[in-house]
Amino acid sequence: LAGGGRVTGESITSLLRVRTWSEMLFVMPERLNLPADPTEAGLALARADIPAFLDRFHSGSGPYRYRMEVRGGMDPEKKGRWIKRASGALDLHAGGRMLNDPGSYEVEIRLPERKDGTFAVLLKLCLLPDDRFAYRREIMSDGMAPVNAALCACLAAPYAKEGARVLDPFCGTGALLIERALQKKAQWLLGVDISAEAAEKARKNAGGLTESIRFIQQDFFRFTPREKPDEIITQLPETDGQTGLELDTGEFLDRAALMLENEGTLAVVSRRGDEIKRWAATHGDARIAESKLLNERTGTSLTIVRLGPDQTE
Repeated sequence: LAGGGRVTGESITSLLRVRTWSEMLFVMPERLNLPADPTEAGLALARADIPAFLDRFHSGSGPYRYRMEVRGGMDPEKKGRWIKRASGALDLHAGGRMLNDPGSYEVEIRLPERKDGTFAVLLKLCLLPDDRFAYRREIMSDGMAPVNAALCACLAAPYAKEGARVLDPFCGTGALLIERALQKKAQWLLGVDISAEAAEKARKNAGGLTESIRFIQQDFFRFTPREKPDEIITQLPETDGQTGLELDTGEFLDRAALMLENEGTLAVVSRRGDEIKRWAATHGDARIAESKLLNERTGTSLTIVRLGPDQTE
C-alpha cells in the first residue's frame, strides 16, 4: 500500500517482533465506508461495534477511551467541529462502551479522508506491548528514531559481514550502532560523537546489550582508531542551512575511505545522496552498491558504497 505493507492473519505475535514498522494500524472491514456527514459517520462507527474488536486485545469490557483523528485536506477548524460531532454521536450510540478522551486513550480511531469525501477507518491500539526498543532510555532532540535505525540497519545487512569491525562516526545516542549490532555479530562496534552528552547517553542505552560495543566523545576528523574498521555506518549530521555548521560531505567521504580497511563498506543515511553518488563516480575504488530512498518529503536516503576491487561477475 502507499502507506506501508498490509498483512492478514489471526495472530500479531510475529509482527510484534518485526523491528522495522513504525505504526501498526488495524483495518476495519472494507464495507465500513464512513459518510462525509459527521453525525452519520459517528452512527456508522457505533454500528460497526468497535468494542467487540477491541475485546480481543484488552482485558475487561470497556468503556474504551479513544481519540479520533482525521487525516486529509480538511480545514483545521472544520476538522475540530467534525470530530466533535462524530465522536459525540459515537459515544451516544455505543451503549456506554466508547468514550472520547483525547488526553488519556487506549485506541486512536484514524479516519483517512478519501477523494469523494468519505472516510476509511483504521484503529491504532495504544496498549499493545511493544518492547522492541526498550534500550532507548536516553534521547536527544536530534537523535535518530530507533525504528528508523532498525530500518537502515536491516537494509544495510546484506552488505555487512560477520565478525566485522564497525564504526559510527556520528553516533548520537547510539540507536543505529545498536541496531547494527542486532543484525550480525561483530568483532567490535565503536561509536564516536563530538558531543560528550550524546556519547554518555549512548553508553547508557547500550548498557548490557553487548560487550563489543563502545562509545567515546571525539571529533571524527581528529580521530584515529587503533584498528581500521571494515564498515562505517552512520547518519550524517545535517542542519536546515540556517543554524549550526554544515558538514563537508566530500571531506567526510575522503576521510572515511582512508580509514576503512580494504574492500570496506560505507553505509550513509543522508539528504545528500546525490553528492555521495558524485563522489563515488570520481573515485576509482568506490562504487554505489545500492541506494534506498527513506523519506520522500526530506529526500533522505540510505546509500551503500563499496570500496576496493569489484568482485561481481
